Amino acid sequence: DRFQIPQKLYGREVEVDLLMQRFFSAAGGKRQMLAIAGYSGIGKSALVHEVHKPIAAYNGLFCSGKFDQFQKNVPYSALQTALKTWLQHVLSLPQNRVVILRERLLNSLGANARVLIDFMPAFEAVLGVLEEVAKLGADETQNRFHLVFQKFVQTIGWEHPLVLFIDDLQWADRGTLNLLTQLMQVDDCRLLVIVAYRDNEVDAHHPAIQTLNAIENSPHSGELKRITLTPLTETQVCDLLQDALHRSRSEVIPLSTLVYTKTAGNPFFTGEFLKMLYAEKLLDFN
Repeated sequence: DRFQIPQKLYGREVEVDLLMQRFFSAAGGKRQMLAIAGYSGIGKSALVHEVHKPIAAYNGLFCSGKFDQFQKNVPYSALQTALKTWLQHVLSLPQNRVVILRERLLNSLGANARVLIDFMPAFEAVLGVLEEVAKLGADETQNRFHLVFQKFVQTIGWEHPLVLFIDDLQWADRGTLNLLTQLMQVDDCRLLVIVAYRDNEVDAHHPAIQTLNAIENSPHSGELKRITLTPLTETQVCDLLQDALHRSRSEVIPLSTLVYTKTAGNPFFTGEFLKMLYAEKLLDFN
């Protein structure tokens, strides 16, 4: 007796298929990148989270982080959020598996493993207490971190194909953009990087777009595929209303025309508009 908007995606079948294809390529050892563009509310995050479960079913590990408009000065903030997911996963494993992973990472990273702890103190629970690394200049410190992170991703990817989703790339810091460029040059890496950004807030000279162009044009980078999400069609809005209201198509067509006119097919605005109609008791349960 409550009005509920269906959680399924409408009109994104082609994009979901493409995303899964990219994941299977990455799982086979061919690093991949997917850039999803579209207006706010068009369903970029919803599209990516739709494949969360199937990726987990194929032993993939999904980590996501989001940049914030008001935290542009916090370097790698979205990356740190994403890595919390990986750390939670590792710390939930049996102790003997954590020990094996620790040995692999220490063998791969050597004395520079401490760089990860300096980046995120929570890494100490996985890597143990390690000696400080030598102090370097700002550029050298960043280069060292990027090299360590590349090896880290390479090492953990062979246990689980890694899907790294970075949302709102238009607000990313320079360090993250540089790191993404370098991640796409790592060999023998089971990695799918997905980035999403609002294409109405960037132009050809925006750092995020320049980074994607550089990755796309580099002969050493993994494959980059771009998707631009478009609004729902009036037919797809009608499908949504049929499922939400449990009425025949002929009954919901007048309402779907109104909703489409009001929201221009933006999925988020469509949902909010329908919730408002229900809150105002303009939709009621009979």
